[in-house]
Amino acid sequence: MRQTALFAATLAALTVSAGAQQLVTPPHAVGLEGNSSSGITFTNAATRTMQSDGNLVGSGLRLLRSMTFRRNGSDLALSIARTVDVQIDMGYSVATFTNTFDNNFEANTKTTVFSLKQVSLPDWTVAPPTPPADFDLTIKFDTPFVNDNVRTPIFDILCSNNSQPGSTYRMDWFSTVPTLTKGERPEALGTGCTTANGVFTYTFETQADATNMSVLYAFRGAASNAPCVAMIGGTDPNVNIGLCTNLRSDLTFVLPLGVSDGTGTFGLNAPIPWSSGLAGLRLISQGFCLDATQPGLPFALSNGVSTTTPYVVGGGGATAIFKINRLFTSTGQGPTGTLATTCIPVLWSV
Repeated sequence: MRQTALFAATLAALTVSAGAQQLVTPPHAVGLEGNSSSGITFTNAATRTMQSDGNLVGSGLRLLRSMTFRRNGSDLALSIARTVDVQIDMGYSVATFTNTFDNNFEANTKTTVFSLKQVSLPDWTVAPPTPPADFDLTIKFDTPFVNDNVRTPIFDILCSNNSQPGSTYRMDWFSTVPTLTKGERPEALGTGCTTANGVFTYTFETQADATNMSVLYAFRGAASNAPCVAMIGGTDPNVNIGLCTNLRSDLTFVLPLGVSDGTGTFGLNAPIPWSSGLAGLRLISQGFCLDATQPGLPFALSNGVSTTTPYVVGGGGATAIFKINRLFTSTGQGPTGTLATTCIPVLWSV
């Protein structure tokens, strides 16, 4: 549709701020639950988990100060709180990743960023209400890792003295590249106006397959049979403009959507061709509909929604697209382990 083409052209104005402060790797994991779970790292008495992470090359993250993990979205009954002795070493990966842990470090780059000490892991027995879970298991390094953004960083987690050995501590995990990826989990901003159909509630999210990004708009509780638009911008003004709730979008773009039905419900999936320039854009949107029952001006506003566009497309294919090599053993600490093209999502912070 013509409106969708106009929106695609306008997205170029909504740029990501420079100087990233954190990064989820692989980017497929942003806003998307993994297809499985892993209990390798924090389950048994002694384990070793290594990943090289090519997503950190050119990321702009110069000092890596912590890494954070998230729980699986379900099947968490055994993921009880525990203590584990943890050591984390980092360095740069050799070009050919093998099943021998120490051989995967480029010579003279291995350094201990978190010295061996007891770590208390949170209770993860409660599944998140809306997967994926928040990243909430943070290990803050004793010494930041200096990332040169040219070579591929590698981390090596050695665990011992697990206080609950054999009780599976399930982390989120990807074993295959997802068909779809999503932007960051939408965050509601404020509350919508009350109409004859209830509270005007808006959902707004993005997803991408191998070729297109889709923007999904959905209203409920708008006025019946009312013309509606989506206001889309990059900031949240949060100002009173004389309506029943505050304005939560800066109006970079106003997209006519159509007319709600008799119950005040509306939904639209609008695909546009993917390009790398669409990756990771911060979007803040709000619904706006005609409503003659409102006191004063005859309009109703929904809640606002903050999200991003996806950081990569989905589409399946070779798991190497994760840019991650993985090596692990759940029965000791090496010197060798099992190679895999799987990955645990990590939130890196500076």
